[in-house]
Amino acid sequence: MIPAHVALVTYGYEVDKSTLLRVAAALQMQLARDFTPIWKIPAVVSPFHSLHDIPPGCLPLVIVEPGSLQASEHAFHQTVNGQAMGLVEGGDGWSLPASHELLEMVCDPYGQVTVRGDSIADEAPPPELESWADPTRRVQGQVQYLMEVADPCQNIRYRINGFEVSDFVSPDYYSSAATAPGRYSFTGEVTRPRQVLPLGYITWYTSGPDSVIWQAHRDENNELRVGPLPGPAAANSRHRVDYATDQLRGKTASLNAATSSREPEHLAKDLARHYGQQLEADLKTILDSYQSTVELDKFLPVLKALCDEKEYEEYRNNPSKLVARLKDDGVMAEPYDFVGRAFPERETFKGAYETLQRQQQRQAGLTIPTEAAITAMQGTTIWAPPHHH
Repeated sequence: MIPAHVALVTYGYEVDKSTLLRVAAALQMQLARDFTPIWKIPAVVSPFHSLHDIPPGCLPLVIVEPGSLQASEHAFHQTVNGQAMGLVEGGDGWSLPASHELLEMVCDPYGQVTVRGDSIADEAPPPELESWADPTRRVQGQVQYLMEVADPCQNIRYRINGFEVSDFVSPDYYSSAATAPGRYSFTGEVTRPRQVLPLGYITWYTSGPDSVIWQAHRDENNELRVGPLPGPAAANSRHRVDYATDQLRGKTASLNAATSSREPEHLAKDLARHYGQQLEADLKTILDSYQSTVELDKFLPVLKALCDEKEYEEYRNNPSKLVARLKDDGVMAEPYDFVGRAFPERETFKGAYETLQRQQQRQAGLTIPTEAAITAMQGTTIWAPPHHH
């Protein structure tokens, strides 16, 4: 099997070279000594000076300025413009979330791998529903769990060469029943399949025509709570929408045949620089969306209008009219448009409206990232779980 190659790099945040090299060494040891023997997935992590030094094909794991991301998302991985990328806020202890995102990127960089198993929501006694969830509980039976290997035990950590790294579950964790002897996480803190430790969570898709995304998380008091997330199940809960229309990816001309005669070292530098330009454009797309927010007082009336059958049909027949309203109402400063996607179903807007309305009722003057508003317009999951990593 070809190893996954991950590039550890900083962007807009200073990490001294010695620390970057030592954290990279600790993460490499975790991959080689702890992770690969259990998951049978070879991987290599290497430090780089800048995005423009990263060879094409490497998955970037980027350390960014503290405060660059939303408060509930100090680290995450996602796909933007077809590029898998992990982001981690710098600051004290950044090696721990970097380890978390590294392991999950290696297992499933594009967020497409699921494992079938019995739903946690059907356990006896049933877990407590979130306060915002529909009190009607149906038997879910077999569901598709997202393979997020560090989420269920994300509050458990251990040290390698003085740096904290994240615990992670094993393939046995997704078994339908306990096995003997069974190893469910590297540290052994997880003792049975689909167990969620305090401050951890697990996400799954239900089956059937009304398929939705559900999540179970365990709070600091060890209470397990479950609830559905709004939006269509086809939209992976850890993916954000690819809404940039003018990014370099796919639009910049590739290096022409004339470059093939150049020295290999120069050609490699050109390829890395070209790839780095794409990565930088993608990264700016993500960071800009987190630094811009939308007031729910302005956004909710638009969503409410989309819940009305007559107005919904009017906007669906003329999406540019909706985009114009978003700008006129002060929801978005730029005229974002739909990018080659079918107009979302009215139920999608209803789910988004109901969830955000409940959030507004709990906290006046609430804002959400501009990106979340855009994703709502495109029919993807917009709600961030309370213990999102």
